[in-house]
Amino acid sequence: MILCPVIVGSFELFTSQIALQTNDSTRLLSFIAVVIGAGGDRRRAGMNFDAPSFQTKAAGFWTAAGAMALLASGSITLARYCRWF
Repeated sequence: MILCPVIVGSFELFTSQIALQTNDSTRLLSFIAVVIGAGGDRRRAGMNFDAPSFQTKAAGFWTAAGAMALLASGSITLARYCRWF
C-alpha cells in the first residue's frame, strides 16, 4: 500500500513532462506554419492582377523568392533570439 502513492506520483511526473514536450513541439510547428504560410500568402496575393514584377520573368521570381527566404530567416533569427524555441 505504501508503494501506490509513489507509483501515482511518478506517473503524474511522467505525464506532465510529456505534456511540456508536446507543448514545445506544438509551439515550434505553429511558428513554422505561420512563417511558411506568410510566404505563400505573399506569393499568391500578386497573382490576381498584372503587377509590374511579373513582367520581369526570372529576375522577378528570384527577387520574390529571395525576399520570402529573407523574411523567413529573419523570423527564425528573431524567434531564436527571443528564445521562443
